[in-house]
Amino acid sequence: MLRWSASALQSLFEQGGEDVARVAVAYGAAETLVTCMATNAGEAELEERCLAAVATLAQKGGIAAVLAVLDAGGQSAADEAITRHPGSTEIQNWAEALFLSVESCADEETGELPGGFVRGEDTSEFHGFLHQDLRPPTIPEASDPHADIEF
Repeated sequence: MLRWSASALQSLFEQGGEDVARVAVAYGAAETLVTCMATNAGEAELEERCLAAVATLAQKGGIAAVLAVLDAGGQSAADEAITRHPGSTEIQNWAEALFLSVESCADEETGELPGGFVRGEDTSEFHGFLHQDLRPPTIPEASDPHADIEF
């Protein structure tokens, strides 16, 4: 089901272009796809489908989509998928497509990438929310019924 969903999203981004990509960015599609890759690490076909969707989103959505993908940790997820599945040309091709989309948004004069990202930099620090979301919430002490639950 997840592979089918990722494939459907990739097709939707491809056919819908920038308008669909803008809506997908607003609704956190990049974060969802990267989270799916992280929580299903090792399933090559699923990772490839999610990476295809992430790369297509970055390609069709312009700078906003590229920033969303980078902020979600998409580049790190792509690098990790290549490491886990070195023989998968599909994963390598989609990772390259993602890299080219990021590079296409670089400033022409300075070569700087959008959002202050640096070429070759480990972007895992930029998607700390991903690891935080996978942790169980901290429940307050029973003595304080009005305390907020922290995530």
